[in-house]
Amino acid sequence: TLTSDTDTQLGILTKTMRDSEKGYVGWSVLGNVLTKMNELDKAEELFCRLLEGNLKENERAAYFNQLGNIKNQQNQYLDALDFYKKSLEIDEKMDKPNYSNIANTHNNMGSVYE
Repeated sequence: TLTSDTDTQLGILTKTMRDSEKGYVGWSVLGNVLTKMNELDKAEELFCRLLEGNLKENERAAYFNQLGNIKNQQNQYLDALDFYKKSLEIDEKMDKPNYSNIANTHNNMGSVYE
């Protein structure tokens, strides 16, 4: 193994990841960590693969939003806007729209123009 169960640094890292990624589960946490580490190509690949799966609509919208964030960081602004629009379309069509997510996506779209 690479580490032991008593590895304090790994324990601190794991706790930090759990605390900073509240509300996210599974593979999306890895995608968020890769994004924070500036491993944008790897994060993009992961989120694209996640979109191929059987997802709830709110998950699909969140992954499109994450891909928009990645493209924005890569200065690929038109691609970022396309992903944000996909996210927004899904969020707005939901039976119970999450207006916080909709506002966040609008904010992200505005950041493209900064």
